[in-house]
Amino acid sequence: MFIVTRRATVLVPSGTVERPDLKHLYILLNDPSGKDKLVLMVSISTVHPEKYHDPTCILEPGDHSFIRSKSYVMYSMARIESVKTLENGVAQNLLIPKEPMAAEVFTRICQGVLDSKRTPIELKRFFEPIWKKI
Repeated sequence: MFIVTRRATVLVPSGTVERPDLKHLYILLNDPSGKDKLVLMVSISTVHPEKYHDPTCILEPGDHSFIRSKSYVMYSMARIESVKTLENGVAQNLLIPKEPMAAEVFTRICQGVLDSKRTPIELKRFFEPIWKKI
């Protein structure tokens, strides 16, 4: 059973025409918040040396079982989702739950939300008071 809580991870479809089965790992950064029960999610993407990547939080193989090569947190693609949307996605097998993110790695990812120049300001405003309580 999938429980929407901080440190939970899910694979989210992100396929293209060339790679329709592609999925990205997303990490849930907070317990459900507010009357709408919202959570902030960030995506992990592979570092490609020839392309720009946000250097704020680099992840290595072993930081999570899904991470097989040097990766980074794509703060520019962070998003807020409702518990209902996430639970429905899992129930419909659109989202695939994975094991929780390790606490030390999770802490680095969360701090990066506030440190990254790529995090949208409205998401920083949503997350900052939550992070202060964690």
